[in-house]
Amino acid sequence: MKLTELFAQAKELRAFASAIIANAEGAKRGLNAEEEKRLSDVTSQLKSVDDAIDKELRSPVNAPAIPEAREIRAEGKPAFISLRTALDAMAGNREARAMMETRALASSVAGIPKFVEEILEAVAESNPMRDLASVYTFPGDATVPVPGLATAAFGAEGATITPADPSVTNVALSVWNLQGGITVNDATMEDDFFNIKALIASAAGGKMGEVEGTAMLDTGAGGSQPQGLFNHAIDYLTATAGTFVKADLNGFLNSVETKWLRRGNLKLILSPAVLAQVINLKDNTGWLEVDTKAKTIQGVPYVLTSLAPAWAVTANFKVMALGDFKRGYAIGQRTSDMGAIKTKIVPSATAFASNVLFNERIDGRIVDAAAFKILAIK
Repeated sequence: MKLTELFAQAKELRAFASAIIANAEGAKRGLNAEEEKRLSDVTSQLKSVDDAIDKELRSPVNAPAIPEAREIRAEGKPAFISLRTALDAMAGNREARAMMETRALASSVAGIPKFVEEILEAVAESNPMRDLASVYTFPGDATVPVPGLATAAFGAEGATITPADPSVTNVALSVWNLQGGITVNDATMEDDFFNIKALIASAAGGKMGEVEGTAMLDTGAGGSQPQGLFNHAIDYLTATAGTFVKADLNGFLNSVETKWLRRGNLKLILSPAVLAQVINLKDNTGWLEVDTKAKTIQGVPYVLTSLAPAWAVTANFKVMALGDFKRGYAIGQRTSDMGAIKTKIVPSATAFASNVLFNERIDGRIVDAAAFKILAIK
């Protein structure tokens, strides 16, 4: 069968599937048993036709005509789900959701969670705390239990030990509202040949992650946004006012309590500007050991992020943080049946364009301040 005939058949099957759904929605009811069977049959036929199209497009016979085939494909069988369809589906539009399911495209399988996943991946790439901290997903407000230490001691054979009941501190995680948005022209909104969703997810998620990370790492006061790690009290000062030398860093690295912290979880967090200063630290015994390939300072892994405080030689400037941030910091993200990110399309003041808004409800808190320390200049 020729490609044009296959595309025409696929288009007809999609129209038929949409008509079944529209008929039920017009009557303000769900699909009856007969309609469900018909829709299932159409979906199965559509998958077979789409597989045949893919096979034909990969055929050497069609290779010289790929540009033309791609053009036909864009008209008959979209390569991707359009951004508008995906957003409508996320908003609960049944027809849009059914369209994503019945197209049987590899890119649209579980299209809604995949789009949300792409946004969250972009958020995580821009906010290192997503990897460093413990992340909890929950439907509402939550508390994170932080247990104290157990009892252990050496004793004579047969001696008894009296276990202590370690206190458990419950730290409340609220849900603060973080919104992002991007203006998209209508032609782009309807484009189903290019993967517009991935581009939008990267742009919106990247910016939301930057705002998230700035609050969680640096500026967050904890009132209407997450609590900033570097907003925590200073734990260790350099020996001399206005200076930062090798001995200061070595002393800081040895100051963190490691009796109960898992050593493999210890990490440093610092900015590129601070790393540039660290690399130049030396004394009469030689240079500080910094491995920029393995990303370690004196053997301790470090995480480099521009969201941490930049370098400044001022009193109380917070140079870096060191600790087990899985234990010390918790992120709480509210989710729903549509995932952790909600979206909405609203009219834009720009002609022939719409504003795509993204919303997440999230919090970040220091749950165990003993799990990390902050180094600052005296």
